[in-house]
Amino acid sequence: SLAYDTRNDENDPSAGWYVRGALEQAIDGELALTPEAGAVLGPDSTDSHFTHLQLDVRRYLRFSPWSRLGLRVFTAGSLDGDALPAQRQHTLGGEGSLPGFPLFTQDCGAREQVIERNNDGAYPFYGCDRLALVQIEYQASFPFAGRVGDRLGLDLDLARAIRWSLFFDAGRAWIEG
Repeated sequence: SLAYDTRNDENDPSAGWYVRGALEQAIDGELALTPEAGAVLGPDSTDSHFTHLQLDVRRYLRFSPWSRLGLRVFTAGSLDGDALPAQRQHTLGGEGSLPGFPLFTQDCGAREQVIERNNDGAYPFYGCDRLALVQIEYQASFPFAGRVGDRLGLDLDLARAIRWSLFFDAGRAWIEG
């Protein structure tokens, strides 16, 4: 993996770039399914030969002391067209991907079937082999709130920290073939 990071703050950036790429090539291994999962997924679903790529590009732009724009493009998935093992599959939904949607909104049907084993339910696989995500977020604070408090002689530091946000998130997760 390689990373390039010029953000001015790791936790709450308002300027800079963050670019991270990771390539994983599995050349051998032993992945096994329980008999119940094998019956649902088939015997070829545990191929331990795969090529997985992740690319995350983020740009943060500060327009003024009170406003900023964040852009993100994220893509991940199988490079060779083969299915990924469950521990490398992806889903969309929830914090970190599509915050306005429930967790696992796009899981390629992974949670439609439940495998019973020892009186417990489990899913046969985790999600999708590929995904693409685009996010745009504009944030601005209310600079006048602190000034109003200053004029009234009130300490309104909390008002300076309140922000509003306008965002656009779009993503797709899928399985080839």
